[in-house]
Amino acid sequence: MLDAWRVPVVRIRDAEGTKDQYNEPIPGEPVSVDLPPALFGPSGTDLASGAGVAATVTEPAVYWPGEWPDVQTGDRLIVDGYEWRVDGIPAKWPLGLAVALTGTHSTRSTP
Repeated sequence: MLDAWRVPVVRIRDAEGTKDQYNEPIPGEPVSVDLPPALFGPSGTDLASGAGVAATVTEPAVYWPGEWPDVQTGDRLIVDGYEWRVDGIPAKWPLGLAVALTGTHSTRSTP
């Protein structure tokens, strides 16, 4: 019954980087991996405003009932076509994995 509500999820994680001649880190290339479809739970939103700012900050979550895919803090997830950042440590529950997300989406149209 819940399968009809599942949406596609892709994890983006940067590969291990290297160091430059000054021993400063160089980030690795992003690597995309398909994850099992998940349930997407919309949550709170907040309007970010200020000089030159017009954005909506959204904090939903994704749920994998009965599954525990490899998701870590620092990953980015594309959920149903929208990119989000993992917010905090994914919660491993006995009945599955829950991952809080955060994203900022512009509410200002481009000229």
